[in-house]
Amino acid sequence: QRITAVLRYHHVIMDHIALDVLSHELQAILLGNEAGLAAPVPYRNYIAHVLQGPGDDAHEAFFREQLGDVDEPTLPYGLAMTSAEQIPGEARLKLDSALCSQVRDQARQLSVSAATLMHLAWAQVLGQLSGRDSVVFGTAVIL
Repeated sequence: QRITAVLRYHHVIMDHIALDVLSHELQAILLGNEAGLAAPVPYRNYIAHVLQGPGDDAHEAFFREQLGDVDEPTLPYGLAMTSAEQIPGEARLKLDSALCSQVRDQARQLSVSAATLMHLAWAQVLGQLSGRDSVVFGTAVIL
């Protein structure tokens, strides 16, 4: 028997880590191994955890300390796009599955996400293109 599922979600709802957990749980259920899964934790527990954490002032102080000396983002070749007409089209590159596995394995060994390693690689590219040792760029990250 073959089962096909299509999962459609926004990255605000589920990041790659949550998708890995969901995939693992679905596979366990389909193979009849759901007894080995951890009991689900109510979402309200997560909300309580977040509310007990540092407030906005602490977060702002952290980022001011980390980024206080940044005057501008790191722009490849020093080029700033000033209008919508200058925004380039989309480019996609499919990475070899062996390379993807190596990146995931390395991330696990370092206790970081594969996204963190890709951000590091992008930082290295930006540093080389801009001639800077320290670079700043934005990205969407869900923790």
